[in-house]
Amino acid sequence: MAISPPFLLSSRSVCTLNPLLFSKRRHFCFPVSHSRFTSIKRRSFAVVASENGVFTSPELAKSFDFTSEERIYNWLAFESWSDIMVRYNRMRGRPTLWLPGTDHAGIATQEVEYSEEPGTLYYIKYRVAGGSRSDFLTIATTRPETLFGDVAIAVHPQDERYSKYIGKMAIVPMTFGRHVPIISDKYVDKDFGTGVLKISPGHDHNDYLLARKLGLPILNVMNKDGTLNEVAGLYW
Repeated sequence: MAISPPFLLSSRSVCTLNPLLFSKRRHFCFPVSHSRFTSIKRRSFAVVASENGVFTSPELAKSFDFTSEERIYNWLAFESWSDIMVRYNRMRGRPTLWLPGTDHAGIATQEVEYSEEPGTLYYIKYRVAGGSRSDFLTIATTRPETLFGDVAIAVHPQDERYSKYIGKMAIVPMTFGRHVPIISDKYVDKDFGTGVLKISPGHDHNDYLLARKLGLPILNVMNKDGTLNEVAGLYW
């Protein structure tokens, strides 16, 4: 279906849709005819949509091709100019608003202020399967609730304290004897906590990457409302 392009942008419609970004007194948006487009395309900029619909790559507005078919010029141009003006207004120090899910200009991420908060390390003992009562590994974690999603226990390959346990199995507490392998990987920081790391790929990005690297399963123990699911057994 061909879309006739008498106007690329409508000053009136854009200003009505987004009055916080566009001012009627400042003609940030203006009607563009085919002939006028040709004359201004070298001075104008647009943000071209990627395959997932997120506007990420700044390109010259000449990327718009009036001879192409099945292109929604008006909407693409509106989103492009909206992104540009959000960035412009923010750089000028003006307050900017954003909507979750439509933050193409990255304003939400830029506006977040991070602060370091004190945390608590919980120490949990994992017994070594087939060993004596003195054979156990103690892990230090700030997320004890994710132990139901543990798929492995990891130590550093050069940590002599735990080298004898590599290749054996550990018993995850509170899971009725579920066994997980004890592995070694340089990813483990042997100077943090006890030097023993529980791998919960369903709840930690770094653990997820390590699990993908080693071919470990991924368990999710949380519902969308933050409660434990059936993977937690009696505790869900």
